[in-house]
Amino acid sequence: MSEEWQARGIDPTVDCVFKRLLGSEDNKVLTLDFLNAFLSHEGEQWLKDLDFMDPHLVKHHLDDKRPVVDVRVSVADGGMIQIEIQATFYNGLGNRVVYNWSKMLSCSLAAGENYREMKGAISIWILTENILPTEMTEEVILKFRISCPEAGLELKRDSYILVVQLKNWKGQGTLNPAAERWIRLFREGRDIDLHHPPKYLDDEEMRMALDVMSNFAKDRLE
Repeated sequence: MSEEWQARGIDPTVDCVFKRLLGSEDNKVLTLDFLNAFLSHEGEQWLKDLDFMDPHLVKHHLDDKRPVVDVRVSVADGGMIQIEIQATFYNGLGNRVVYNWSKMLSCSLAAGENYREMKGAISIWILTENILPTEMTEEVILKFRISCPEAGLELKRDSYILVVQLKNWKGQGTLNPAAERWIRLFREGRDIDLHHPPKYLDDEEMRMALDVMSNFAKDRLE
């Protein structure tokens, strides 16, 4: 393998790389950093720990479709979070997003539990192609909730779908800095020179992410 290839970034939007970055017990610190970057309020460390779960979502009936997600974790309060990368757009993607999220929500109660004990379910989708046309919205991050916009009310605040539209990012300083460095990693990762990474990736977590990508570049089997 050439030095040029070893120095070149590996595309973090490819499933196997994405799962190694955010779905590996060895790299749990990256998953925590990612989730805190996108789900926390100003500088707050929302999550301290998490547990990785089976990526196969539950089937309630034999004929049900059983989706497989990229990454699924449980958090301290019993809630679940899905993290998904999607590099292409197709008709029905919106339905898939809702279906996967609803499956997660529906399996958050065990038999005999009271509805008061229902846990939260958050679904995060990182998209290289927009889920909605740019003429409809130029937002980078879209948050879909169970809500009544007319009354300004929500039924379940801890359950929602977060869509990150990478194409709509307009440049440094337009979003939360912690989230921006992840957005830039996904947008620019395959073109990054791993021997001379840009300054925005010069922190402990991003250096760790680059090491994961570098290991893919060096491993012929990967």
